[in-house]
Amino acid sequence: LITKREVWRIVLKSKLCLRSVCIHGCNWDDVIPGELRSELVSSLQDRSALGNVSFRRSMVPDKPLGLPMLVGFCDASNQAYAAITYLRWPVPGGYDVVLCCAKSRVAPVKIESIPRLEMLSCLILARLVDTVVRALPFNISGKVFFSDSSCALAQLSSDSVMLNVFNSHRVSEIQQLTSPEDWRWVPTQHNIADLATRGLCTIEDVQPGSTYQEGPSWLRLEQDQWPVKTAGEVNASIPESELNPKMAKLK
Repeated sequence: LITKREVWRIVLKSKLCLRSVCIHGCNWDDVIPGELRSELVSSLQDRSALGNVSFRRSMVPDKPLGLPMLVGFCDASNQAYAAITYLRWPVPGGYDVVLCCAKSRVAPVKIESIPRLEMLSCLILARLVDTVVRALPFNISGKVFFSDSSCALAQLSSDSVMLNVFNSHRVSEIQQLTSPEDWRWVPTQHNIADLATRGLCTIEDVQPGSTYQEGPSWLRLEQDQWPVKTAGEVNASIPESELNPKMAKLK
């Protein structure tokens, strides 16, 4: 029998399963219900199979023609929020895209609004990119950040004093780590970070040759061919619920 106490011991391997157990209201020594138990067993089987998944060891291609661009994606759902980064190298004949690193977090059991979770995903991406830049043994040519949340991008382009306390603090930190001009809106179907936020990722999704490992195919195109928009082109408004109440009255 699998109990909640046993799930806690492997929380890092089954974070979403633990979250489901908490929401279900199980006590520490209660037997995990059948459906949740099946999810946990499936998760453990996938974790075990990860040992057979290979990843590219070198982040530097054989014949780079210059410094790489650091590319980051972020996304959120009511289950989790995540960020993933790639290095986009200029090489003979085009560009080579290499998976750099990724990070995910489980959404709080007391679910924040989706716009706030999207803001949290932007924050962990900004922090992740800052960490990567300081850790790389070479310089980069530039940075670009992708989110499918027009609301988050509108806030990142605004003055943090206009926002409520939750968003103001996070936007202020993001603006210290990144430039608003480096953020882009990307359609959800082109946002690879979406893979980590739904709890539906399988071993096949992370195998060599997958979009996860190689990045979206359009990253190998010239930037003017990317299916993205700037925050200004999206021109989204900030919901009143995300504004500083005093400022919202001035709108």
